[in-house]
Amino acid sequence: MGLIPIKADAREFEYHTAGKEYTEEDSLKFRLHKICTKKDPSAPMVLNNTHDEEKLYNNSNVYSGDLEWIPQGDQ
Repeated sequence: MGLIPIKADAREFEYHTAGKEYTEEDSLKFRLHKICTKKDPSAPMVLNNTHDEEKLYNNSNVYSGDLEWIPQGDQ
């Protein structure tokens, strides 16, 4: 998750202090709702000597566009 590009100016945020609650001044909140399921529940884990997740599973990859920003306060 740390490699997801987020277009936010870090200078607009306060540094978060450990042990304190997160606030709109020191954090961003996102929602991610993806469910990975097998395309064929009876299929073996390896199909025709391949480990290609796209062929075996629905939603096998999660992309940055799958994140939904949840604005907090005045964000």
